Amino acid sequence: MNQAFQRVFDRLIESVHAELDEVMRGRADFSAIVGVVPEDDPSFDAQMGYFTNWLLLNRRHSVQRIRPIDAFARDHARELSAEEVGVLEALRGSKYSLYRLAKVKRDFLQLVDAFDNAKYLVDEPEAENLFKRGQYLSCWLLPYQSRHYLLEGRCLHPLEVSKAIEREVKTHPTEGKDEVILRLVARHARCRRFPNFDLQMVYTGRV
Repeated sequence: MNQAFQRVFDRLIESVHAELDEVMRGRADFSAIVGVVPEDDPSFDAQMGYFTNWLLLNRRHSVQRIRPIDAFARDHARELSAEEVGVLEALRGSKYSLYRLAKVKRDFLQLVDAFDNAKYLVDEPEAENLFKRGQYLSCWLLPYQSRHYLLEGRCLHPLEVSKAIEREVKTHPTEGKDEVILRLVARHARCRRFPNFDLQMVYTGRV
C-alpha cells in the first residue's frame, strides 16, 4: 500500500497547490486557531504535516464547499489504477478524532475515541517505542483492507496532561469536535515552543 498511497497523496497535494490562494486561506484559518509556528522552530515540520492533513481531508473549499480530497476524487479518480482508487477511498473515509491509547502492544494499538468511545485496533510496528498507554493522540485513522493505520501528521499529547484533556472534552460538549481537537493541538505546539512552561498550565489554558 505504501507506494500507491504516496502516489495518490502526492497527486492530491499537487492538485491542491494549483490553487495557491486557497492554500493560503487554509493556512490562515489553521493559524488562527493553532497559532503561527516559525520555520526554525523544532515543531515546524510536525505542525506542517498536521496542517497538510487538515487542509486535504477536513477543510472545505471556500467556494466549492467540498473537501479537496472529494474534489480530487470527482475530477481525477478515473485516471487512477484500481489500487490507487482503493487508497483514495480509504483517505476519503479516514477517521479524524482525538483518541486515548487504551492498549499499547508490540505491533498494534487499541485506540478509544474520546468523543464517542468507539474502539479501533491499529497496526503500528513501532507501537511500544512511540506510545504510552493513557496518552491522547490527535490524528487520522486510515481504514484500508479491513485494517486501520495511523497517517503521518499527528499530534501525540504528553501523558502528564491526559486528565486535563479529559476535562477539556467533557466541559465543551456542544462545541464542534474539530475546534476542541485543534485547540489541544495548539496547546501542544505551545509546549514545544516554550519547554519551560508548565504543561498543566498550558493545557488548561492558563498560559
